[in-house]
Amino acid sequence: MDHYEIVDPYAVPGFWAKAQLHVHTSRSIDGRWPIGTALETYAARGYDFVAITDHDTITVPATAPNELIVITGEEHTFSHPFYPLGQHALFLFVERHPFGTSINARFDDVVSQGGVSAIAHPSWNGAGGYGEWHNWQLASAPSFHMMEVSNPHSDPDLDTTLWHETVWQRGPHDPVWAIAVDDAHDANGVDRGWTMVKVEGKDPEHLRSALMRGSHYATTGIVAEFGVDGDGAISARSSEPVEIVFLNAANQRVLTLRNALEGTYRPLGTEGFVRVEIYGLTSGKRAWSQPFWLVD
Repeated sequence: MDHYEIVDPYAVPGFWAKAQLHVHTSRSIDGRWPIGTALETYAARGYDFVAITDHDTITVPATAPNELIVITGEEHTFSHPFYPLGQHALFLFVERHPFGTSINARFDDVVSQGGVSAIAHPSWNGAGGYGEWHNWQLASAPSFHMMEVSNPHSDPDLDTTLWHETVWQRGPHDPVWAIAVDDAHDANGVDRGWTMVKVEGKDPEHLRSALMRGSHYATTGIVAEFGVDGDGAISARSSEPVEIVFLNAANQRVLTLRNALEGTYRPLGTEGFVRVEIYGLTSGKRAWSQPFWLVD
C-alpha cells in the first residue's frame, strides 16, 4: 500500500484517568466485601472510575467517595447448558438487566440502552468447562465493543491471541478494544489489572465515549504512552525498562526492543494494523496498546 493513513486512537484531547471496569461486591454470590468498602478501597488507590459488575444484577450504591465516579453494570451470564454455567460478559452503563432469547439479542439490548459491552475472561475454563469463549461464537455475536486481555482468572496470552484474531476479523470500521481488569471479589484482588483512559471530563459520558473510540490502554502496572509521531512512526514509551514489541495483523513481531524506555516503528504499509505490547523485564507487568490500523 503506497499511500495510507495510520488511525491513532490516542490522538484526541483529554487527560489520563485510571478505570477499573470489573469489580464484585457482597451482592455477588462469590463477593466477599460490602460495596462501601470496595469503593473506599479503590478511591484510596487513586482510581477515577469504578464499574460495579455483580453477577446478573445491577448494584447502585447509596453513596460513593467524592473523588470516585461509579459506573453501573453487571457481569452477565449466558446460560449454557443451564444457569449458572456458561460464558460471561460485562455490560456497562446499563440501568436494567438485559434480556433476550439469544446472545446476540442481549448484546443488542445493551446497545439499545446506550451501554458498552466487553467479553469477560475469554479463556476461563470455569463454570464446569462452559465458561470459555470460542472464536466462532465471537464472530457470530458482533455487538460487543471490548475484550479483556488481562483478568486474573484467565490466561492473558490466550486472551490476547483471541482478541487479536477478533480485531482482524472485525476490521477498522467495527473495532473491538482491549481492557485489563481486577475482577476483584475482595480487597486482595485490587490493582491486578486496570485500564488507563484518555477522557475529556471526569463523568460517565466522557468515559463511555473514550471506551468506545479506543482512547485507552490495558495494563497490569506499567505506565505507558502510545501514539503516532510527526514522522509517521508508531511510538511507545514506558515507565520502566521493558521489552517493547510491535506486532502486525498476522500477529508477527515486526520489531522487538529490549531493555528500552521508548521505541518507534515506521510501518511499511502492508501490516494491516500494528499494535504494541510492553513486558516488564523483572516486574512481570504488561501493557497493551490498541491497534493502529493502516487504511487507504
